[in-house]
Amino acid sequence: MTNRKSTKRALLGSVMAMVLCLAMLVGATFAWFTDTASTGVNKIQSGKLDVALEMKDAAGQWVSAEGKTLDFVKAADAKGEAILWEPGCTYTLPELRVVNNGNLALKYMIKITGIKGDAKLNEAIEWTIGDVAMGAEQHLKAGESNEFTIKGHMKESAGNEYMDLTISGISITVYATQDTVESDSFNNQYDKNAAYKGTQEFTEGTHTLSNGVVALNPNDIAVKASGSDTNVTITGGYYDGGNGGNNICVYAMDGATVTIQGGTFTVGSDASGTGNSVVESNGGNIVIEGGFFYTNYNWRGFYYVLNQKNNNPGTITVKGGTFVNYDPSQGDDNLGGSFVADGYSVVSEKHGDDTWYTVVKGTGVIPGTQEDLNSAITDSTNKDITVVMPADQTLTLDSGIANEGAKARNITFVGDGTQTVDVITEAVSAEGGQLNYQRGSTFTFENVTVQAGEGNFDGIVCDELVYRNCTIKGKLTLYGKATFINCTFDNTMANQYSIWTWGGTDVTFEGCTFNTNGKAILLYGQATAANPTDLVVNNCTFNDRKSGAAGKAAIEVGNDYNATYTLTVNHTTVNGFAAGKNTGSHLWANKNSMDAAHLTVTIDGNKVQ
Repeated sequence: MTNRKSTKRALLGSVMAMVLCLAMLVGATFAWFTDTASTGVNKIQSGKLDVALEMKDAAGQWVSAEGKTLDFVKAADAKGEAILWEPGCTYTLPELRVVNNGNLALKYMIKITGIKGDAKLNEAIEWTIGDVAMGAEQHLKAGESNEFTIKGHMKESAGNEYMDLTISGISITVYATQDTVESDSFNNQYDKNAAYKGTQEFTEGTHTLSNGVVALNPNDIAVKASGSDTNVTITGGYYDGGNGGNNICVYAMDGATVTIQGGTFTVGSDASGTGNSVVESNGGNIVIEGGFFYTNYNWRGFYYVLNQKNNNPGTITVKGGTFVNYDPSQGDDNLGGSFVADGYSVVSEKHGDDTWYTVVKGTGVIPGTQEDLNSAITDSTNKDITVVMPADQTLTLDSGIANEGAKARNITFVGDGTQTVDVITEAVSAEGGQLNYQRGSTFTFENVTVQAGEGNFDGIVCDELVYRNCTIKGKLTLYGKATFINCTFDNTMANQYSIWTWGGTDVTFEGCTFNTNGKAILLYGQATAANPTDLVVNNCTFNDRKSGAAGKAAIEVGNDYNATYTLTVNHTTVNGFAAGKNTGSHLWANKNSMDAAHLTVTIDGNKVQ
């Protein structure tokens, strides 16, 4: 890997460029000349992202609501009465709408922010926007608007502790960013990770973030969660706490729970140029399962990547993730202890002047050689082993090294996309194929290339396989439970499938892309009614370079063994495959005319067989 600082700067520059500037090529014409290879581009026009919040005035006209003070509405026969909140009451604000005044599609969230006064009172109030929850992500195309009414309902369970409290001011903020609607020369996914700007604050309810947040001002917090009824899960994206004051990237307080499963998290310096906290708990509960965490600024030589309030620490539990120049097993700088969960360990690796600490399940190993890997597997007293592969490394999975009984292991290979795990070279010739015997074991592959075989029965014989964000080359035949998440199947073979279910039981593909010469998935094997093969394919794309020349649909279903299958497909795109036998569908074929007693097929919620 390259030096972390230069890499980060390049990555951050790329991310911010995508977030802050969207350039579209429109009306392009090309003029080719015989004496040169020049091309003329007619026009480059950037898009405009512009969102507005409007309200209906007393005359029923839409006017800007930005900077206005809104009053809660009383019933028609009770105008003039004081507005006093009590358990069970519901008040509404005047009708509002969000307007997309730009020429780009956008997604947005509406939040209650900037509570002034007794914030505790807000814990007893449930806010909704029309028929959706406060903070739910919504979408608007260019020129569209969405009308809604904000309602506040005081919970019937609110007790005396909420009496005589006052909230003197509440801000309603619309956060907007670009949406995956317009296409560039390839698709409409280039802005799927566009980050929201400003603090994302949550005071109740369950929320999921995946698009990132960039704080703008000194003393800002990118993601702030408070209240014991608040649960926030972060699954991905870029999160920057900003700089210039007491800035924080992720902050949990007053019993709130924040779970971080993925993403990149950072924070800048305070006004004096010294370090801030990337993640901090002030009476909150933070669980970290993955992600990349760093700051370039320290205070007295300590990088506050994870931090607890000294007099109200809450909890921080780490089960995954990589932390730059900070070891989570050392805990808080003042309170000590360890943030690493039981059953997990820390491995470290130098990257230029920095040290990266990665938390892994079980025993962690960074193998320098193939012998290091094999010894770590065979010598470990812990059944759980995580292999953190150095950049550009290639390792083999040797048949039998974790096969049955006391040798069985739960092994995870983790990379950054530059590594390869070869599961075929050290397999053995048996049962008509090249088989890698690891019975009793489970294997997880994350962010690596998996080199598979090319024969009909080539594969890993084990209890369970999980592939996340992997590139899979060649063909895999399955012999147990298997899950593929956000994987790319790079199949250049002239006449072979990427996947043959064969001995697979529960087989799931989520968000995968199949690049093939006309053969992708073959649902075929010796499944029985008592032990069927259940194949689930969600949000996947199937590409056939040969435009159907192989005569196959994307998912071929075959049966020579009186087998029993269920096939469930949702939100799938098929490009170039042939119409399937007995179905006419480019998505699936019933090539052996299986009846409904042996084959159940559901597509986008509709049972078709």
